[in-house]
Amino acid sequence: MTTGAEGAVVRLGVSAARPAWRWIRPSVSHSSLAGYADELADDVRRRETALRDQLRAGPTDPNLAVEITVRTKTDTTPVAVARITECVQGLRVRRVLLLGEAGSGKTVAATHLVLGLLDRRRELGDAARAAEPVPVRVNAAGWNGEQLFSRWLAERLGSDYRLHRRVAKALVDAGLILPLVDGLDEMESVEAAHAALARINEVPWRHRPLVVLCRTEDFEELRQQPGGARLVGAATITMGSFSHEQIIGYLKQRQTDDDVADDAWSEVIGQVERESTGPLATALRTPWMLALADTAQRHDPEIASRLARSTEADDVRARLLAEQIPAAVDGRDRDGPYEHYDVDKVTRWLATLARRLDERGATGGDGTTIRLDEVWELAGPVRCRALYGLVCGLVALLGLLPSFLVAVDEEPSWLDEGWWSWLGLAFPLVIAIPVGWLPDVEGRRLAWRIPGRSWWRHALSRLWEPTWLAIIVMVVCGVFAVFADITAVEAVVLVALALPGCLAYALVRVLSVDSADKGKLIMHETRLVRDDATAAAVIGALVAVAIWAGFASADRLGGEPDGSLLAPLYSGGYFGLVAVMVYGVATGRYLTAAVLFSIDESFPDRPARFLEWARRGGLLSVSGDAYQFRHETLREWVKANTPS
Repeated sequence: MTTGAEGAVVRLGVSAARPAWRWIRPSVSHSSLAGYADELADDVRRRETALRDQLRAGPTDPNLAVEITVRTKTDTTPVAVARITECVQGLRVRRVLLLGEAGSGKTVAATHLVLGLLDRRRELGDAARAAEPVPVRVNAAGWNGEQLFSRWLAERLGSDYRLHRRVAKALVDAGLILPLVDGLDEMESVEAAHAALARINEVPWRHRPLVVLCRTEDFEELRQQPGGARLVGAATITMGSFSHEQIIGYLKQRQTDDDVADDAWSEVIGQVERESTGPLATALRTPWMLALADTAQRHDPEIASRLARSTEADDVRARLLAEQIPAAVDGRDRDGPYEHYDVDKVTRWLATLARRLDERGATGGDGTTIRLDEVWELAGPVRCRALYGLVCGLVALLGLLPSFLVAVDEEPSWLDEGWWSWLGLAFPLVIAIPVGWLPDVEGRRLAWRIPGRSWWRHALSRLWEPTWLAIIVMVVCGVFAVFADITAVEAVVLVALALPGCLAYALVRVLSVDSADKGKLIMHETRLVRDDATAAAVIGALVAVAIWAGFASADRLGGEPDGSLLAPLYSGGYFGLVAVMVYGVATGRYLTAAVLFSIDESFPDRPARFLEWARRGGLLSVSGDAYQFRHETLREWVKANTPS
């Protein structure tokens, strides 16, 4: 090759390596962070706009008027506003605690606050915008309060918006993120929420701008914890409920719209006027319930008459909660991935979820929540296990067939040499049966570091099993060498075959996260299956490399390859695939369930997408890293209105 050609190859290699290196280790200079912040702002705007549009037809209409109270340490002032979208306009305090009862409009207010701050940020010049933080709403449900807030926030940004971990951490450390922490009331326990609030009050966040959203009653419970609960330096916004005059005014205004009959709400208006503190006025006092009533009227013109005849506030709420599904469906993207969602399908899917939770509760399991790596149970636990085990067995069998055919072709009498000759053919059964009937397993996860634990101490505590395994392997090889009368070289070959596997096992043990350590890591309800798939892929790759290294080393030490049944590359790939199937049981069952769902349509074939859509639409909520029905009434309603 000429010098010019060599230079061209080098330049081509450098050109290809530069973007790869930027992807592996992106720049976090001041100018680079400004660009990343602008890109994040665009992503946040798209997501919050979609949520705003969904909520507009959903459980809270953003045009409803509310009364809020802004309270600081020195001032408590009721502020009447024309619309819920204006509840945060004009607020000069940068740290805000936003409280309100269920349905009072906290999420809508947060969404419009994010979009308003993004609009203001976009109007700034380049230099000022580079220093202006990006408002981002994050869900605290998967946080246990043990991790530092900065670390948890960076992990959440990376997960929600696919930011590189290095970039997310740099944006947080540089103060370019203004977090709106939603779901404090959805955390696993009061103690976790209390610990999370304490983390937020630590330096450097003690003096940084942020917003925390929580239900009023849940925050009052936090106040009862030892040491109390507060957001240091924050103004408290309490979103109030409607008076009966506001309810009447809104319904009268709706009757002037073209899509509503002139007397559509006459009976309800009359009932609220007669009993200003009665069950109907009590039930309709939150923006959420009033918006649901409006949505119900569009689907059922007779709903107003039934509401007016209700004698209990709970009866009114129950009737309106049944309208959550039409409300959520109305707010979906007509041309997006949810275009095939309709009221009947969503109702059927939620009924499937509700009945499975009932079955789990009846057998002593968790009857209120379900994680993403447990969704396969909705397809029928027995058939899903059996089908996945069958698939694993078939894959294992098909992977072995080429090798057996080659062996038989080269030595036809091979299968007649003894019972052990058939052992390989039984290997698929050895895989299929245990994999198919393993007990319920959580999604696996690998992590290089566990917060609050020394890496070296953790690694040493996990290495004793692999160490003893390696010692046993060498002892067995030595004993075999003595009694089988093999040469020292052949004994070394046996050790070379086994030791790479021991090393791979040692690495897997060090990286694997057990149940006790999972609570110390940041969990994300939408990533459980993805984390399990990643862990299975990494473990499979380690097994493949270990098998390849073992056979390659044995061939090198023992002389030329002897044409064994499984060549190094083939055997490594095969056993790597088997390891993926064995270790990725949660992922495999999830994918198997998705196939079954596409056939019987008892649940959507993209379960993760549906569960997250239902959460954003107010049908489900998140508790820790699991989904649950936001209201028990909705759960009972979907079961009662869907055939078994």
